[in-house]
Amino acid sequence: MTSDAMKWIPADLKAFQDCWEEITDDSQPFEVVMEDDFSQDYSAKRMCDILGHIAQRLTSLISGRGKTVNRVAVLEQLLDTSVLYKLEEYTTQMLVSLKHQPLVPFEFREFLFTRWLRSRFKVSNEVAFASLMKHVASDNFTLMERDRFIAIQSCTRGYAQAGRTASVHSNAWTQQGAMLRRMKEIEVALFERSVHALLDKENGFIVLDDELIASRAADVEQKAVSNRKRGKEGPVADCIACSMLSTCFGMRLRVKNDSNNVDRLLDSLLIPKHTECGIELAFDRGYGKLAAVLAAADRDLDVITIAGKLGSRHPYNTVEDWDAAMQKRRHRSLLTPETIRGLKAICGQWLIPSDNYLGCEVRVAKRQKPQSKTVYALALRDVFNRKEARKDLKFFVTQNHKPYTFVGVPKVQENKNDVLFSHTKASATRSCVEGMILQSAEPLTTGQRCADWFLMKSMLISGTMAGEIAQTVDLNTLRMSDEGLTNLLQDCIASWFGRHKGTAMMAAGSRNEEPTIQKLRSSVKFIQVIYDVGLLRWRNNRCIGVSPDAVCLISVAGKTQPVPCCLEIKSRLADTTVRRAESSATKHGSVVNCVFGDDTFKDCVPAENRAQVVHQALVTQFDYGLFVTSKVQGGEGSLVQVVVIEIPASIRMTHGLVLCAVATPLLGFLHGEHVVKRGVLIDDDFPPWVTVPQKAILKSRAKLYFAHLKLITMADGTVKPTQPLLLYKHSVQHRYNKQKPGLDMNTELSDRVAFNSKGSFESKYVFRMLDAILVNSWRAHQAVFDVAPWMATLAEPPTLAQVRRKLHGAETIEDYVWYTSTASLAELASLKRSNLAIPNLRDDSPAGALFMQEFQRYRENNVWPMRWGALEKFIKDPFLKRLRTASFPGCEHKSGRVHELVNKASEGARRKCILCFVSKKDVPEASRLHG
Repeated sequence: MTSDAMKWIPADLKAFQDCWEEITDDSQPFEVVMEDDFSQDYSAKRMCDILGHIAQRLTSLISGRGKTVNRVAVLEQLLDTSVLYKLEEYTTQMLVSLKHQPLVPFEFREFLFTRWLRSRFKVSNEVAFASLMKHVASDNFTLMERDRFIAIQSCTRGYAQAGRTASVHSNAWTQQGAMLRRMKEIEVALFERSVHALLDKENGFIVLDDELIASRAADVEQKAVSNRKRGKEGPVADCIACSMLSTCFGMRLRVKNDSNNVDRLLDSLLIPKHTECGIELAFDRGYGKLAAVLAAADRDLDVITIAGKLGSRHPYNTVEDWDAAMQKRRHRSLLTPETIRGLKAICGQWLIPSDNYLGCEVRVAKRQKPQSKTVYALALRDVFNRKEARKDLKFFVTQNHKPYTFVGVPKVQENKNDVLFSHTKASATRSCVEGMILQSAEPLTTGQRCADWFLMKSMLISGTMAGEIAQTVDLNTLRMSDEGLTNLLQDCIASWFGRHKGTAMMAAGSRNEEPTIQKLRSSVKFIQVIYDVGLLRWRNNRCIGVSPDAVCLISVAGKTQPVPCCLEIKSRLADTTVRRAESSATKHGSVVNCVFGDDTFKDCVPAENRAQVVHQALVTQFDYGLFVTSKVQGGEGSLVQVVVIEIPASIRMTHGLVLCAVATPLLGFLHGEHVVKRGVLIDDDFPPWVTVPQKAILKSRAKLYFAHLKLITMADGTVKPTQPLLLYKHSVQHRYNKQKPGLDMNTELSDRVAFNSKGSFESKYVFRMLDAILVNSWRAHQAVFDVAPWMATLAEPPTLAQVRRKLHGAETIEDYVWYTSTASLAELASLKRSNLAIPNLRDDSPAGALFMQEFQRYRENNVWPMRWGALEKFIKDPFLKRLRTASFPGCEHKSGRVHELVNKASEGARRKCILCFVSKKDVPEASRLHG
């Protein structure tokens, strides 16, 4: 094949030529670890280190300023005053241009805290302000007027008025690609303190994602439309957030003609290129291109991202994609079928087979760039996706993250004590039943129709397949031809790995099982106890297993002790089967005792279900079985007939001989001890009658089977099944999925402290960033006051689940917003009052200048007393006591009404000294001070 022929292959399908080296090791077995163990090793320590870093860093920064560490100080540390001054300046310019009064000192901060308070009421401004007035009536401050609040909200801007080409009275779009980019100063400055205080550069877990800021305002320059994002349409901002705590470290709006948006956003993390750090960065799929990964690797960031389907320059592609791309080029005369086959052979190493019967597969390649991190490309086949039979995933990573490790994700379900071999504490009766089962079988799962159940039953003969084999094998020869084995193995593969679409009747029958069991418990007196059970494997032949609907203890005539039996429930839904069951109940009764094979048994148990009954007895070696026929009546299970079946040992033995005669030659090669220990199937393991496609399927499926079997097999050889699993995820896929939602959660939290308001997009974007800072301060408050003190009391490092429970049990963001906003507004009121004293302190004497400096320092580091009990603080505080008795020239004590700063009418109406906040009636020396 000439190099000229390669030109017919699309560029995306020959990215393997970009210096990629395949390092896949097909002889490497898979490993399965449980999610809690994986998260503990991978995430728990990082989470604790991040929270500890935040607590230590913030405490140091706040204390270094001479401030008391409290909720207000935490917010002040992250909300830079200089940035607020800038926003105040830009907002004032817009207010003045629209003929409103300019902002006075502290008014923008007062507006900001009032806005967050107002967010607690999801009603109109009028109703919200009326409600707020009632709640804050006792908090020593007043709220700004509603009209003033609305004016400031609509005029909030993120850059200067100068240079705006549109009329200042209009928000109209102005065809200025650089206009909204002028907000970059505010974008960087707002998050600079969060990066400095909250980003742990040794253990950081961050995610780069895009956020659609829903807006249809007239000043929107560039918008995106997305059906999968809330808000549907509006401008998009690139954002960086913490994957662990959902704190936001930066936002940068996408504008026209700016191709370096992500690079500039990464600059805001203040990490110089080629500098060692321990930050791991997850990219959203939209950024999953090789160029972006290499750029981040140049900053020494560990990157993990899912590669886009097109344009990512990922070296691997599926055969499906390759065929579809080449199909579009077959009309060209030079591209003959022979040429296409030759090209496919060249790319064959980099093509992933597309077959729905194939199992999980991992392919790994690496690309080494000089003076940079090694980039790994992973191609994964996921066969545990609920929506699709097969899902092909491609990832870029800069660390070789356990490429052959899978994570077992448990199902979220209640802990029930009536499940055999479950991890809950067993009663004496349950332990007795488990002991009976363990004499002849071993449990592989504790649940049914879960991921581990589908996986472990895939290499066994069980259920319906066992019945079919029993009916087809010649009892005289007890052997099958090689052709018969090949065909039977193909049937097994289709049964194990095929996606079988259920019918409405099958779904209704499954739903009817639980109500039927409840009916049995309540109405059938000889049933003493019913236990759920998972998949059981026969000890005499590891190729044979069974999954009964339940296991019961029943009382049988002639037996002094209750006997165990397997329960098989058949829900009859079709009219013909219901009539047949009811006819049998009329003839023999609703409760029947019979022996396997007699006439009563044949009347009550349909032929297609008889092998299933004896198969359950074979694996468990129970002498009895329970066959229950029910129907759906009134949406609930209704018992038609309960059949107690005695199953003689000779019947079980005959069934066992038939199954073993087939199962051993058919599947024995899959269960040899040396094969299980190796964890991988090789060509020498297969009998000669197994076809090449069958070998490929079994090789791809067996790795995960062996890995899970090793997980549940203890050192002494006993089997201890896991809790039911929802699915298996590759370790890289699991890490990515856990890191990805960081920004989504930050957006959700920000929405909880915001409210819908009409106005320009510019205002909305500024408020979105300010809300993100508030979320950051809430997480920081939790770290400082809740988690860090708790971790200090523990003898051992906490688990990830314990840390998350602690965070979940701490102060909610709604409570934090309320208490922090009210405390900040009260402090602002005290600052406003203390500012009134500044004009009365003149620097016309050395004593006055010195006192003025001390006065300013006190104002910066203390809350001015205004609440009830303020007089006591004025008397006891050394500086305030000096202030009350100061007599140097220029220190003038004047009386005046200050009720506008206080909500207590009776207290505020009294004339007080505007400097020391006491009236001449409060203390004797006040008469001297006030004349």
